[in-house]
Amino acid sequence: MLQSLLSNGNGIFQSQITYRFGACPHSVAADDVNHDTHMNTVVADSLFGYISIYCGYDNESFTMPKYFATDMCRWAVAIGDFSRDSRLNIVAAHADTNVDILFNMF
Repeated sequence: MLQSLLSNGNGIFQSQITYRFGACPHSVAADDVNHDTHMNTVVADSLFGYISIYCGYDNESFTMPKYFATDMCRWAVAIGDFSRDSRLNIVAAHADTNVDILFNMF
């Protein structure tokens, strides 16, 4: 579950919005991974071993997820330009030593 408080831009926040992501979400990262100026949410599901990407709309809601299979037990997810090509990539870490990197998903 993700709870979000969006700013009105004047120091006051809107009412809390609650989102439910995945069966067993363990880690969440947010950035504009598809370059549409809306925040996207990337979730690592530790139970089923997938990464899900929820693309944001301008009304603070999200699309249905796009799923990407990984090894089981993903515990952490991060977003960054790991390939230094000015496009965001997604990295997911396993509970042991494995790491998956999803390059140029959009």
